[in-house]
Amino acid sequence: MSFHLDLPLSYNVVKSLCTILGWIIVIVLVSRQFLKQQEKPAYWRVMLVVLLGIFSFTINFNLFHISLKLSILPLGVWVLYGMLRKKSWKTYRPFAWIGFGANFIFLGTALMSGVIDNWVYPKEDPSTYIADIEHASIVAIHPSATPAFLNKERFQNELSDLKSATITGLEWHRESVLESGSYYRKERFPYVLLGALPRWGSGLDSVVYIQDDGRGLLITTPNQNYYYLSKEPLIEMEGRNDE
Repeated sequence: MSFHLDLPLSYNVVKSLCTILGWIIVIVLVSRQFLKQQEKPAYWRVMLVVLLGIFSFTINFNLFHISLKLSILPLGVWVLYGMLRKKSWKTYRPFAWIGFGANFIFLGTALMSGVIDNWVYPKEDPSTYIADIEHASIVAIHPSATPAFLNKERFQNELSDLKSATITGLEWHRESVLESGSYYRKERFPYVLLGALPRWGSGLDSVVYIQDDGRGLLITTPNQNYYYLSKEPLIEMEGRNDE
């Protein structure tokens, strides 16, 4: 008997666990403060105040390809201060500030998740994006492509030996757009790999292109592009004998 959990492709296990950790820390702080209070209001009201306290004016920024939010102004705390009477404010004030402080807890867990995520799912490793090719196939997306098909065993064997390389955007642009000819210009990456799945729980979204000679792999992500070269062709190409 085997157990397999299907997750949406966009689901990232590391980020989800770090988010849960952040909420656990917040709940622990709220519970400790609640036990210390002489006057104990209804717990649901306390949690409502905490949630309102989270609202703040934030600055969005990216650090190491991690989207982060830095809270600047405690808008929720100000709103609660204006809504609550003086006596009530004294009771709920610590929970309102815990809510605002939760923003920094979540900032810390977001940074932690980014570090752990890069360690568990290394972004420079092509197998992170192409972990399962059981239902994969290649499709030609340009008329200049030579008829080819995916030999899954060969592709899997060559995948582990890929070497990272650099590609000049200007050269690719000149080859695929500016040059003209009977084949409607030349496309350097005329094949796309469909049906390949990333590592379980990575939540990575990418498009994989294969070079016209079958020896290059271009992986494009929302944040970055990765280019790899192989000694042997990754795909079987009609009319070619690479043995």
